[in-house]
Amino acid sequence: MKYIKSAKYDKALVNENMMGPNSMKILEELMQDVPLKSGMRVLD
Repeated sequence: MKYIKSAKYDKALVNENMMGPNSMKILEELMQDVPLKSGMRVLD
């Protein structure tokens, strides 16, 4: 899988602040089938 959105972030910054697996890539993979639309709220 290509992580298009995650790849936009500065790789050094992500690696310096990462604790455990890359959560941005995991989130991108999980959200690929969720139909998010403009104006929707995402609660984390």
